[in-house]
Amino acid sequence: MLNKLKIVERLILLPSEMKEIELEIFTLTNQLNTLQKEYEGLELKEMGYINSVLTPDGKKVYPNAESRQAALQERLIENVNYHKKVVESDTIKHNLELEKIDFNEKRREFSMMKTLAEMNMEE
Repeated sequence: MLNKLKIVERLILLPSEMKEIELEIFTLTNQLNTLQKEYEGLELKEMGYINSVLTPDGKKVYPNAESRQAALQERLIENVNYHKKVVESDTIKHNLELEKIDFNEKRREFSMMKTLAEMNMEE
């Protein structure tokens, strides 16, 4: 069983450890939002191009939503910058989930230590 000094030590340290994780979660969330805006911007740019493509006789090459969406997917597949941003976004999402798990573990540990401290005070 943990001694009283160890319990008090963890109760003192855990809030700052949790704050560090919260700051990392905040940073990762901001990075993710920025990346999502960047690749959504690339999607809009590609769609703008697709909407402007005309045949030699002045008709739209992609006349309906389905053909425009298919053309967008084809263009995005070829866009290395877009894929880089999507992969980076996926990595950040993964790291964000790991940080959230770590935060929840610290919160549970804090709760457990608090309970142990209360039990030791009753002794």
